[in-house]
Amino acid sequence: MNTVSMPPTTDVHPVVQGAQDLIPLLREHLSQTAEQRRLPDSLLRAAADAGLFGLLVPASLGGAAAGLREFVDVARLLGQGDPSAAWTMSFLIAHNWLLARWPEPTQREVFTGDDLPLMAFSANSPNRVKQVPGGYELTGRWGFCSGVMNATWVQLLGLVDGENGPELGLFLVPRDSVEVPDTWFMTGMQGTGSHDVVATDLFVDELFHCDFAQLESPSNPGSALHPEPVYSYDMRDILMPMIPAILLGAAQGLEQIYRQLIETRRGAFSFLPSADTPVGQLRYAKVISHLRTGQALLDHVVQQTVSAASHGPLSDEARVELKLDCLSVSRSAYAAMQAIVHGSGVAIFRAGDITQHFARDIEVMYNHRTVDQDGTMVRVGEVLLGRATDPHPTRNFT
Repeated sequence: MNTVSMPPTTDVHPVVQGAQDLIPLLREHLSQTAEQRRLPDSLLRAAADAGLFGLLVPASLGGAAAGLREFVDVARLLGQGDPSAAWTMSFLIAHNWLLARWPEPTQREVFTGDDLPLMAFSANSPNRVKQVPGGYELTGRWGFCSGVMNATWVQLLGLVDGENGPELGLFLVPRDSVEVPDTWFMTGMQGTGSHDVVATDLFVDELFHCDFAQLESPSNPGSALHPEPVYSYDMRDILMPMIPAILLGAAQGLEQIYRQLIETRRGAFSFLPSADTPVGQLRYAKVISHLRTGQALLDHVVQQTVSAASHGPLSDEARVELKLDCLSVSRSAYAAMQAIVHGSGVAIFRAGDITQHFARDIEVMYNHRTVDQDGTMVRVGEVLLGRATDPHPTRNFT
């Protein structure tokens, strides 16, 4: 199992700077990460040394006790280096924040010594869980468990029989107690290692079970233990802007690559580099316009979320507006990628080219269920028009 020693962190800024400093290293390991279909150990160590995995961990547990602004900045910066690595690292960061929301007895078992936990999490799809004396028994298969190849713990979503029917529960198990079949064969986001996870008659002590509704709530057990404001956030407040931030970062990284390309790329029968042509200048301006729009909206989401969270839970109307902005961030990143691809020529489709590597990663992320433009717009329209029939219409807005 992997364990990561966390260097002492007393200031948030060095952690964000550490993410910035990792960009060249992520680029250097781009092919290796894709080929191994996981985060290489050298990158895992570099991220740990930069303090990344303690970014959202409370100070009492040895972390940086940072907030949403820093987390979104880190996710975006990492995306500029390698979207797959950014995905894995960002989820590992966020999942440590989730672990610190569990009840105190569980936290004492997980946050031990100088080593921070590394937790993968799969909610796709929840399997039925059998209650047994002293705990629960898990049998089933969960998909898309990002980061499981680097994890020490795995959190699984299950259905527990309750008084009013099945209830969602979270179950925390050691990584080496589950089977990880080799299922992650992708054309994009290859390095996330989002394999399936299989459990067979796996006993889980009651200590490692938590009600999902309790953990996602601002009044989660960790909120009474840790004074940092981020532990009184709704779970969606942290998770909703994460993937748009990685998408935007990936598009910003692609712009950096494109900027260098158009200084040397010449069209047919032309002696001028693309950057010296009206068409090249027009395309580049469009790219920058999309990225500026995305960055402004992402900044707005963070600012509004932090401000609103200090005054209590967001209303459904406020949350759908922020979700709309997150969708627009993702859409802006995708539009920037398309403009870059259309202006880069056929050569980028050679095997191993970095532009098409980033483009494929962006394509895959843009098809993630949390970025489902049409499905989410339907729910947004229902809420804004007062037509929502679900009593919790924004529950799945992560």
